[in-house]
Amino acid sequence: MKKLSLKVKGLKMREFRIGKLFHQKRRKIMAQKQAVSIERMHILEADTPTKAFFDVLLFDTFIVKGLRVVEGKEGLFLSMPREQGRDGKWYDTFRPVSKEIRAGLQELVLDHYKNASQ
Repeated sequence: MKKLSLKVKGLKMREFRIGKLFHQKRRKIMAQKQAVSIERMHILEADTPTKAFFDVLLFDTFIVKGLRVVEGKEGLFLSMPREQGRDGKWYDTFRPVSKEIRAGLQELVLDHYKNASQ
C-alpha cells in the first residue's frame, strides 16, 4: 500500500493511507450496488448537437464533470470531458478502462437523459 505524505503549512507532517481509505469506501459502495450515480444534469434547449451536460459521482468518492450527450449521425451518444492541447487537438480528460464500462456509463446517462427530457 502506497503512502502519501502531505505537508500542510503550520501543521506537522502526516501520512495518509489513501489506498486503504479508497478500498474501504469502494467495498461499502459495491455492497450497496451504487458505484456510479448522476450528480448533476443540465439539458440544453438550443438546437445544437450537444443536448445535455452531466456530472457523475464514482464510488461516492470522485466527481467527473463535463460528460455530454451529443446527437450524432447514428443517434445519441456519450462524449467524455476533454481539453484542447497546445497542438490544437482535443484530448479526453477522463476515459473508461474498457468498452463494457463505457457502454454501461453511456446506458446510465442516456436513460437518465431520455427520462428527464420526456
